[in-house]
Amino acid sequence: MSCCFSKKLFNRGANRREDCYRVKETGEAKPEDGEAPKYSWDRREKVDPADFTVQDIHSKTLRKEGKEGGPLQIENCTASNYLACRWRDATILFLHQTSQVIIDDCRRCTIVLGPTQGSVFVRDSANCTILTSCQQLRTRDSVGKPNFVVSAEPLKMSEGQDEILKVNTVILKATPADFIPRFTAMKDDDPTYLYILGKSEPVDELGDRAIEILHAVYKAGMKVMATYDVETKNLDATLIPFARMSERLILFQLSGSLANLECDVDFDLISENDMEPLQKLLIHLNGRKSG
Repeated sequence: MSCCFSKKLFNRGANRREDCYRVKETGEAKPEDGEAPKYSWDRREKVDPADFTVQDIHSKTLRKEGKEGGPLQIENCTASNYLACRWRDATILFLHQTSQVIIDDCRRCTIVLGPTQGSVFVRDSANCTILTSCQQLRTRDSVGKPNFVVSAEPLKMSEGQDEILKVNTVILKATPADFIPRFTAMKDDDPTYLYILGKSEPVDELGDRAIEILHAVYKAGMKVMATYDVETKNLDATLIPFARMSERLILFQLSGSLANLECDVDFDLISENDMEPLQKLLIHLNGRKSG
């Protein structure tokens, strides 16, 4: 039995797999120059786990500085009995945006988080106050009375907690300058709906107009029941006939009289003809919010 081989078969090693994925750069040194080749994984930014980890904080305040967008792990943080029958909570502030947060084995902690794109997990923890804005809250093997509260108003803190947060530039009371999607428990059988339209980018352009409207609304003695910030491209056109060809819609649901509303920003009111699709839109948006 005999076999025939091509010389090319023995030269396959010259075209190594990693060479196919090597990042080429202008002026890159050739292998014969003696420099090691650079690959894409060699150029990836190094991540320090310490930037996204908080652990063993006991009866003190930590304002953790980190980087935007990564995950955060908080573990084994507790209060201690510093005087007979008196407890000093551990306070942890991480005011950066995160992809997800995991809180494990914490007791009597006040934890303030920046916006979380994904989930906040709370496990094996007790009697913690956690202020968070997240896509999903998940708890397991944790106690407190009750386990969690959904509050339309800013959460009432103890004087000690409030003072610590103020020192660290965290203010819980809403101001007219705030503009975030909000929903209140207020009842009004005949609310007013006004809206502004614009493009998706830049985001701040439409947001700045919305803030000006909020100032005018508060000045007129009206109250905000809800706001909705909607990317119209993601919706059925029959739900938003009033949005015309705009990419973005900010809708205000207000309680009170329009008589004293004076605003330099152009806005539109929902007409009677648009009330039916509006109600379907609100059902869709509120269902997505609660789900």
